[in-house]
Amino acid sequence: MFLVFYISQSTLGAWIAEGYELENGTVIPGLVALLEMFQGWVGGLLENANPLISAILVDGVIGGVVAVAAMIAVVVGLILNTNKKMTSEYSLKGTK
Repeated sequence: MFLVFYISQSTLGAWIAEGYELENGTVIPGLVALLEMFQGWVGGLLENANPLISAILVDGVIGGVVAVAAMIAVVVGLILNTNKKMTSEYSLKGTK
């Protein structure tokens, strides 16, 4: 169980959420990084708008989507690792 948690929190989940840096220095952005870039872009577009509207759209709606996306990345990592572990255990039981 520790191995599943470790993989989902530090490798697979982190790569999906935050991205991955290749050996040559190229960064492949993850889902959360892309959404945060979008949030900054929309915030830049709305910098002269009504502060209430800007706060609702940028911090509320887009910020909420970013928070959910970050959690989904970790949950997907947990599900994939747990499913792989359960499948291998059941296939071993059928061979005995």
